[in-house]
Order: sequence, then structure tokens, then C-alpha cells
Amino acid sequence: MRILILFSFFSLALQDSNEQVILTDTFPTTVQLNKYNVGKKVVKAEYGKVIMYFKQKDYFGKELKDDTVRVTPKYFDDYSISKLLKKGKAKVWRRSTQIFQDSIRHRLKQFASMADREFEFTDGTCFFINLEIIGIMGAIYFPKFDSSKPQKKEIVIPQKKFEYDEEFAKTNDTSSIKIRDYFPVKPLGYYVYDSDNEYGETDTNQCKLTKIKGIDVFYFAECYNKYSLISIDWTMFGAGLYFYRNDSLFTMEAEYEKDIQEKDPGDALLLLPAFMIPGDSIIINLNSHKNILTYLSREDVTIKGTTYYDCIKFKMLECWDDTIYLEYIWLKKDVGMIKWMRSTGRRDEFINLFYKR
Repeated sequence: MRILILFSFFSLALQDSNEQVILTDTFPTTVQLNKYNVGKKVVKAEYGKVIMYFKQKDYFGKELKDDTVRVTPKYFDDYSISKLLKKGKAKVWRRSTQIFQDSIRHRLKQFASMADREFEFTDGTCFFINLEIIGIMGAIYFPKFDSSKPQKKEIVIPQKKFEYDEEFAKTNDTSSIKIRDYFPVKPLGYYVYDSDNEYGETDTNQCKLTKIKGIDVFYFAECYNKYSLISIDWTMFGAGLYFYRNDSLFTMEAEYEKDIQEKDPGDALLLLPAFMIPGDSIIINLNSHKNILTYLSREDVTIKGTTYYDCIKFKMLECWDDTIYLEYIWLKKDVGMIKWMRSTGRRDEFINLFYKR
């Protein structure tokens, strides 16, 4: 289950005289949902094991011809969703029981220096989380600032929170690979991936081409209906947009398809050089963090009984100020990405590449 969190207001905490934050809402609160009626115009959002319905007319700023619109969670303001759920103004459908829920519960839970509001079914199964508080008692202390004293910047050593065991390059292999062979441009090709969920759902992303200031750019767009915002940043291991220059692969950060023409190729970052041997690494300095991509080895990959030969394996360290996460990516020659073990625990595995006639 993929969970997205949003930094929001500290409205559910109090501060004592020592300027520490005290949690006041840690016991479960039950919310009744059976008084809410779903209207003709609804927006459907999927959150792993639930579907939420919001009576939200013209969410995209236009009249919708369909009764419902399929939208992935990241297109919603999580804080607004949290408020709707707390007030009982949402229908929650539980897939495992195939019925709408009469009630749900929510509470604040502390972890490290933060507190999440966790929404759960009455049996305690959590289905949605929203980050509401940063800096709680016992985790972060906010001393009064004294400008007369020199301020020392705290040195934070990132903690490695690896989802998987870390692997290292096979440096005995000195043969080089050409990255363009393993990450080719397949215009209008549909890539289908199994995202490793218990419902058998798959993700389909289409490779599209465009021009930005005269540069040929390609990207992988989520295949949702025409009313949805089209996401391009979570579909591949780069930052959203890609182009080749002298056979080296460059990337630009972009979240949605509608934002593409606002980008400037002059801001692009080198994602992978034209040729690599095991052990070669690239540092990609993104806006919020940096990624370190390392070419590990050649490897055959088996997915659902099918073995893909002539693949290459990469390790990606996702480095934030205080935490480092780990991911693995496999690329198949003449195809592209066939497997991605994300830092969230999600695994995207290649099923098919096809073209519509």
C-alpha cells in the first residue's frame, strides 16, 4: 500500500511553558459515516484497501460528463481528506468486505519527532495516514533564541533505513554497457507493470514524445482517463522528463504532464552517462534530496516464470538530510525498465510492452 503524507497545520497540539509540544488527541475517536449520502457527482480515490467517495463538484474546474472520475491519491490534498474523514463527510468502501463502512476511527500517533493522524477500520486496520505535527514532547525541544550567543549548526549524520540489503558492484567485470541500448525511447509504447498488490491491479504507462525549446524529450505518462491530472514523476526511476545528449541520459523534475512546457532543458541533470562499467556512480542533486545511482552488474531477471536475459542492475541511494533509503532498478536491453524495487517496499515488475493500432 502506497501512503502519501502532507505537512499541515499544528492545530491539534498545545505548548507548555517550556515550549514543548504536547499531544492531546492520542485516544481513538469514532466517526459515524452512515449519514453521508453519495451525490451524483463524486470523485473516486483509491487507497490500497479502500475507496473513498467525496461529494466534490467540479474538482478539476469543469463540468464532468461522467458520474465518477478515477483519480490516484497523490492528486488530493491529504489535509483536506483528513478533515472530511474526521467530520464523517466521506463514504469509505472496504474491498476485503465489499461494503461501505458505518464508522471508522482516527487518532494521533507519535513516531520520532513527528505525529501522524492514522485512520483505521474498527478492527484496527490502518488505511490512511496524514502527517499533522512536527516537533513533539520528548523528540524536539524549541529553546528561545539568544542572538547574543554564537549559533552552532548541528551536524546530522544520515541514518541508513534500508528496505533491502545493500549490494555492491561486481568490479571484476570491466566490460562497458551503452545506456541508450538499455533505456531506449519507445514512442507511444505502453509499459505494463505489476505493482505487487494483492488485488492483481497493474499500472500502465505510455512513452510519449514532445519538444521543449527545440529539444526532443520523452516521458512516461500514467494511463488514466482524460479528466485526470496525468502524473509522470512516479512512473520511472528518474525525475519525470528525459532526453539524450551525445547518448548520455539527462532528466528534469516534473510532476504532471501539464507542467512540461514550463521546464527548461538548461536545468537538466545527468542521470546516466553514455557508457558505464560496474562500480560507476552518478550523483543527481534534486530539489529536495539527492540520488546516487550505481551500476552494479549484468543479471538475468525472472518475473512470473519468464526469464529476461541481458539485463543490467542499478542501486539507487535516496539521500535526505537525515535518512538514506535504498532502491534497485533493472533495465532490459532493447526494452527499458523491467523491475523496480522502490524504497517504499513497492515492487514494479514488467508484464508487457504493446502498441495500440
